[in-house]
Amino acid sequence: MGLVYNIEIIKNTVKILMTYTTPFCPWGPQLNDEVTNKLKDTLGVKKVEIEITFDPPYKMPEELRVMMGI
Repeated sequence: MGLVYNIEIIKNTVKILMTYTTPFCPWGPQLNDEVTNKLKDTLGVKKVEIEITFDPPYKMPEELRVMMGI
């Protein structure tokens, strides 16, 4: 969906720079938890740092718009 802008891996820490579709996204905390848990449970990552940014504002990728028929 184009929400992840950057992933940086330093030793056992994964740093993720991402956004939500809107600053008022009701699923934001759940999304953070799911990403963190998946990285820790599946890949054995020790520490996950997620930074949320709204610069630039989210814009749905054209490919996704086509897939969704929007």
